[in-house]
Amino acid sequence: MGNRVKAKKKPGYYLSILLFMALGGLAGMLAAPLLREVLTQAGNPGQTMLRIACLLLLLALAVWLQIVIHEAGHLVFGIMTGYRFSSFRIGSLNFIKTGKHIQLKRMGLAGTMGQCLLSPPEDRENFPVMPYLLGGAIMNLLVSLLCLGGYFLLSGVALMRFFFLCMGLVGILYAVLNGVPSRMNMVDNDGYNALLLRKNPQAKRALWIALQMNARLAQGESLADMPEEWFDLPDEAQMGSSLVASLAVFRANWLMDRMAFEEADRLMACLLSRSGVSLPGIYRHVLLSDRAYCALMGAGSSQVLDTYRGQAHQKAIKLLWSQLGILRTEYAYALLASRDPQAANAALEEFDKQAAQHPYAGDVRSERKLLQLAAERAAAQA
Repeated sequence: MGNRVKAKKKPGYYLSILLFMALGGLAGMLAAPLLREVLTQAGNPGQTMLRIACLLLLLALAVWLQIVIHEAGHLVFGIMTGYRFSSFRIGSLNFIKTGKHIQLKRMGLAGTMGQCLLSPPEDRENFPVMPYLLGGAIMNLLVSLLCLGGYFLLSGVALMRFFFLCMGLVGILYAVLNGVPSRMNMVDNDGYNALLLRKNPQAKRALWIALQMNARLAQGESLADMPEEWFDLPDEAQMGSSLVASLAVFRANWLMDRMAFEEADRLMACLLSRSGVSLPGIYRHVLLSDRAYCALMGAGSSQVLDTYRGQAHQKAIKLLWSQLGILRTEYAYALLASRDPQAANAALEEFDKQAAQHPYAGDVRSERKLLQLAAERAAAQA
């Protein structure tokens, strides 16, 4: 894979640790009296268990509501600054605008609990980015302050106060997780992306293209249908920004869609081996999967397949199992490398299952072409 520089811990990382420790201490201090009050009111062990179940349900409800509030913050601040609705996802439930209608589809993304993607204003040079990117953390924080106010102002009703406390503390946690710049295992958080965008016009262009691409995908287009200039390779000196590096990833995806496998493999090999290219974890695993497909089609080094079957990537595949490109490569590998028809059929059945709910029809068409190409190559070898 080439040499990679070990990531240096940013100040935001240590700030997040301190905030989590402070939040944990605050949670224990405020919740302990409420928990004693709720549990001491139980008359028997059965009531105690019921009250514990209620407390856990209230905590789970607070977690779920704060996810919705976070994504709603992106939506509200984005619409206020000239963006247009494209998709709104909570977990794997994806509300997506196709034409004049909003449809419910299912598609999750490893490393995220939700996502609000909007179509940006037409002016790619001067469109606002900070309100949209940080709107989720801001909304979490505002709702948290209101809920903590309810906790301190209410008297009695211990369960209600416990719920307000959960809403307040979980909201602050989400605001920190998303607002303080940090690189996660699979994706970069909102604060980190906002930091990249502050003084980098190339990163801003990359965000504009990514959002426009998503909006066009929602209308049923494939990458091959989109303007070629969107997929121009950025200057390598700028690819220390993960947003700019994503443009190179989009080009690799575009080449795969056009079945230019040799060129796609050369580009992906470069992206994965250069230490100066900043890629989130999810991109690295998707690119490795695509390189494995290229190798299976005779357009890349077969040594890639050893890395593809390595423990680290196979662990990531379990998190990315709903992604059509991952399933496509699994199908091709079963047919062309392991010669396992049963595994190939299982991957194809899972692909069909995920494709039925996939929000982007163009993606489904493109991936089915690659499935067919793998099947034809297997038949020719047989």
